[in-house]
Amino acid sequence: MNVAVRIRDRPLPLTRLLLLLEGRRLVQVIARAAEKLNLNHIDVARACAQRLHMRGNGGFVIDVSCGNALLFVEIASGDLRELDATITHRHEKQQNRLGQDVPLHTHVDEAAACIVRLKGEDELVDGLSATLSQSRFGQVELTQAELLAHRLNRRAVIGVTKSNGTRAVIKAYKKGSQKALNAVKLHEVLGHTAFNERSHVRVPKIIARYTDWPGYMMERVRGTPVADITGATRRDGMRLAGEALGRLHRLPLRLESQHKQIDELNLLQSWMLLACELFPHRIQTLSKVFAHVSRLLESSQIDASESIVHRDFHGAQVLVAPGVATLIDFDTACNGEPAQDIGNFLAHLDYSQELNDADSASDALAFIDAYNAAHTQIPVRRIQAHRAATLARLSCIHAISTESRKAAEALTERALSL
Repeated sequence: MNVAVRIRDRPLPLTRLLLLLEGRRLVQVIARAAEKLNLNHIDVARACAQRLHMRGNGGFVIDVSCGNALLFVEIASGDLRELDATITHRHEKQQNRLGQDVPLHTHVDEAAACIVRLKGEDELVDGLSATLSQSRFGQVELTQAELLAHRLNRRAVIGVTKSNGTRAVIKAYKKGSQKALNAVKLHEVLGHTAFNERSHVRVPKIIARYTDWPGYMMERVRGTPVADITGATRRDGMRLAGEALGRLHRLPLRLESQHKQIDELNLLQSWMLLACELFPHRIQTLSKVFAHVSRLLESSQIDASESIVHRDFHGAQVLVAPGVATLIDFDTACNGEPAQDIGNFLAHLDYSQELNDADSASDALAFIDAYNAAHTQIPVRRIQAHRAATLARLSCIHAISTESRKAAEALTERALSL
């Protein structure tokens, strides 16, 4: 791949994205949406793009923060009115199925060819808006419902308290998704291994699974993400994270899905090409980084091994309480190379160091030592190859944010140094 070759005939969504990110246009779009939707709690002046998501149909979604509020800006891949009609139709079908009114506040901004909506409202993640607005999940009465995470049209995580006082987490997916069923099966299998509730390294227990709806309920685990731990206990958290991952990798399990080296390179290539369009001044550097990462992966391929992998393993995926670590979020679990999980975790530590100007070397060492004690030592050059690949990808993903752009761009130098 030659990322230095620019695309002359840009796809329409990319042109719309480039225009939206110019100057203060994104702030203007949020201001119009806030006025139209009566969003008095939105701090428009603080509107800032946080992260960009690519859609399979060629469109984009931008996570935009406005102080404590988060909005989604969806850039249409085709006709804007057609997208609006599709959203409305899906919303009506969801209301009919639920038999109740479900809020959906959207603002169609024809000038910018995008649609703005609030976090927590989704016409594809069935029941999300109803659960949050009416404190009811199906037939279960809730005293509290709090949105913990939301990926538009993909999935959402809701922290709930049931009427009997039990705290739980509902994970909801878009209609038709198989991820809920796959995740439940894997949780149940892991719960019968070294990750059971009596172990100090565990997974959340499934409370309820649903056959007519893509989602499930699990216990709400107490603990702090290892990425957020500070002070003397941070090293202990890193060691628990390393042990948890090592135990996962040594399990004799195999899944149907697989993530190969070519998949990793294809994913990186798509982000690199997009970053070159958004930041043309970085074309030469990004081209150099992609070539470097490709060489690292290919030159050490003979050392590659395979096991079950998490495939999104970083410091937010391990919750730590005194002496206990809970591994969460198995949406992307598959067969793959253990070095990919390790490299991904270390690259996120690198990114955190760039953001916070803190030394992560001792954290990385504590993590690796614990992993090696729980599993077998993975060849260093495979770990470094996947660490570089993740650094390059994170550099592209987070460069859209003005708050983290400097840190994100610094990751390319780290990748080149490996």
